[in-house]
Amino acid sequence: MSRLEPSMSQYAFSVRFEIKDLHLHFNPNPRGQPKERISQRFGDGWVVRLTTRDMGDDCYIGIGVQRLETAQDSCRFGRAWISVTFQSLSGLLTYFSRSEEFNPDLDYEGEGWDKAISKNLHWCQEETLCFENAMVLTVEIRMPVAPGISSQPIANFLYDAMIDMRAPRLGFITFSQRLDSGWLFKPSTIYAPADILAANGIDMRRLWHSRLVKWGHAVTEQDDFTSTGYVDDDSDFEDHHDDSDEDEDYEESGSDGDSDDDDVDMAGSREHSDEGGQDEEVEVDEEDGDEEQDEEEESDPSMTFSEVEDVQEFCNQIIRSSDANGAACEGGMLADADDGASGEDVKSDTMDTDDRLQYDTWIIAGVASSTWEALIFYLCTGIISFAPLSSEAADLQRDMCIKAYKAKYPKRAAPCSAKSMYRLGVRLRHEELKARAFNHLKMQLSERTIIAEIFSEFASKFEDVREMELDILAQHWHILKNSKSLSQKIDDFADGKLPHAGEVVKEIFRRMSMAKA
Repeated sequence: MSRLEPSMSQYAFSVRFEIKDLHLHFNPNPRGQPKERISQRFGDGWVVRLTTRDMGDDCYIGIGVQRLETAQDSCRFGRAWISVTFQSLSGLLTYFSRSEEFNPDLDYEGEGWDKAISKNLHWCQEETLCFENAMVLTVEIRMPVAPGISSQPIANFLYDAMIDMRAPRLGFITFSQRLDSGWLFKPSTIYAPADILAANGIDMRRLWHSRLVKWGHAVTEQDDFTSTGYVDDDSDFEDHHDDSDEDEDYEESGSDGDSDDDDVDMAGSREHSDEGGQDEEVEVDEEDGDEEQDEEEESDPSMTFSEVEDVQEFCNQIIRSSDANGAACEGGMLADADDGASGEDVKSDTMDTDDRLQYDTWIIAGVASSTWEALIFYLCTGIISFAPLSSEAADLQRDMCIKAYKAKYPKRAAPCSAKSMYRLGVRLRHEELKARAFNHLKMQLSERTIIAEIFSEFASKFEDVREMELDILAQHWHILKNSKSLSQKIDDFADGKLPHAGEVVKEIFRRMSMAKA
């Protein structure tokens, strides 16, 4: 097996290889065709592999980039970005260029492109490539360290926990189930280091002033219910219908077309229950049509064995491609808890530091338990995973995917709805979280799902999401323009069933008229 020798390398994970004797990949020789060439390790355990494969009547050079496990591995890395480029020796011609985001967790197997360089399209067509019999491969990798133990608030919390079991922390009472009348129930409590929100620029006082916190609406630890003004069908909440007349804006289960009130209703600290008695109605930051199944609901006993296998394979694909190891929380994660951005920033202006532990519980009525748990886990570790869209997966498939993920990673937050997390990122002004949810949504869109998504209330509320989805719709327009699904959505809009879709319909017709012109 021949090896690739790097001609230049930098610690910044930017590596340049000069690949010679390309004819050995495409033209048989007496010694046989090389099937694989592997580089020496660079950075902290990365290698590049070149493989040659015959596929049909063509021959391809594929590239794979992999981070091998090292003795220092401790799951400290979050989202990574990789780019590979094949160019001529002069750099004037580019034969292949791709980039990808990925998550190098412990079972990460690497990124790869099997058909990077083709014999028919490149070797036989590019005179420069054939003449030079060589090319330059540039690999660039950006892999920020996830917050994890490198986060100052986490380090402070761990130290405090070592010397005092009463280390300051915040408690959040969250709810996982919802009636269509707006009542939330099935509460649970989630805890977080006291400074983790402030370190990420999340100020509870600001959320209060923007109607995301209600001091006057208190729930005690014994309470089983709280109310929310958000009743649209687009959430991680498990919905339980308490009357026969469902909200007319609800979309069918599995449509993932959500509505999206992006106000996060957080009813405030329980010790503040007698301050300001206003119960403001707040909209729930729910997830896009991605509803969780009722816990008691069992799989359909009429499913055949092959159908069960299909569902299991679908779940495995979701887990393998899941954006499972979230990005590092850039911008503020290394802030020292003692430099002013402490727990005081998320309490009332009159709070004394000695009273800190008396003001540590918040009521979260704007997002489901799983969404808030995913947020806190992400802020502490940089790891986040999103569930498949309801427009992509049936309820049973989605539920099984979540259960499969929890079985594989029992000590992580369950996958949550990307739409809910996007809305939450908008309200919290957390650009990194918002970008991660946005990118996941974009990757989930396809010819099968784009119609349901573009006509959803979620798309109508966020211009950048709407523009992105319109661009994807345009890519598939030649197939979808005469589809029954599009025709049905236009009919529903004309009948007044989709009042939020006015901008989408107007933009579709505007783009159609421009294309015809």
